[in-house]
Amino acid sequence: MTARLLTHRRKHHGGAKSPVFASGVGTELIRGKVAERVLTPAAIGAGFKSEETVAGEDGKEKVKVRATVTFHTFRHTCASLLFDDGRNIKQVQEWLGHADPGFTLRTYVHLMDKGVGD
Repeated sequence: MTARLLTHRRKHHGGAKSPVFASGVGTELIRGKVAERVLTPAAIGAGFKSEETVAGEDGKEKVKVRATVTFHTFRHTCASLLFDDGRNIKQVQEWLGHADPGFTLRTYVHLMDKGVGD
């Protein structure tokens, strides 16, 4: 995968210091803009949304739609899938890049309820 990503970067964005995943002009992606332009519309389209009635600038009520999926959701999904696949806390800690398996355990212990019983 590393070789493929390096080839992609050379082919599409130039030098070794260029980002692997870049904007249309080859610069680094801006997280907020990617969320606004790609992730949020995709999440809303898939039905992962919440609606809230708020007062508009004109004083009239309007419905504000928010996505309930964020980039951080992908980390939790990854952890869920790893635990579901039988991985242990140390393996999940390594995959997620946490420095301490205790942090991983405290954060994701709710995902480890299989086999605990009533």
